[in-house]
Amino acid sequence: MSKVTYLFGAGASCGERGQKGLNYVKRGIPIVNEMVDGIDYVIRDLSARPKSKNIEAIISHMNELKQHCAEYPTIDTYAKMLFTTKRFKEYERLKRQLSVYFLLVQEPNRRDIRYDGFIASLIDENTGKLPNINILSWNYDAQFEFAIADYVPKHDKLATITAFLNERNKVFKMNTFFNDDRFALVKLNGTAFFEQTKSGTTLQFGNYRGDYWDGIPDNSKYEIYEDFLAHAEYENGPYECGLSYAWIG
Repeated sequence: MSKVTYLFGAGASCGERGQKGLNYVKRGIPIVNEMVDGIDYVIRDLSARPKSKNIEAIISHMNELKQHCAEYPTIDTYAKMLFTTKRFKEYERLKRQLSVYFLLVQEPNRRDIRYDGFIASLIDENTGKLPNINILSWNYDAQFEFAIADYVPKHDKLATITAFLNERNKVFKMNTFFNDDRFALVKLNGTAFFEQTKSGTTLQFGNYRGDYWDGIPDNSKYEIYEDFLAHAEYENGPYECGLSYAWIG
């Protein structure tokens, strides 16, 4: 039987814009030509928090990411150059910087509300289930996951949300029981999450507002981010990055 498939690109998460300034992006996330401004937003937010070596290290990484964004037409162009020229450690470092940036820029509960409208038009009011369609997304943000969370019991567990969405990520299996005969969200470039490989625990922002992670105290967040950024080994290390470009295969 044929199955309807939707393809989501960057425009699906661009959200609502206001006047230029700190709160320019009111909903959604910065798009490609806004990433420098988006990184500035994250840096200003971090700089306003109590100083610590972890926050200072993250700010340093964000400044490095900002420079790359300014020097290339897109940050994905820079990523492909690093991978093609076999600069794997720099490539892994970049993926981790991007992951932390997306996690931080999405923390406020200001997702693109078009996701909510799309989901409400699809979900069955009697069963609470989504129809048997595919969503193929190029985006490695978590806007869809944020939007679906209100429909999912115990949505503080990221694994619960990804199971509800029948989500696939080629780096690590967020949903072991993928089913071809139901709704599916396929993240072609992975997702900006990461996994602590030593313990097998996925590190994530636990609820859809990003207030805390599953089992991780909020006051440890910046320490974990800094540790994740500091271990940029290509194959080995205590963390595995969930962001993986589709062109790698």
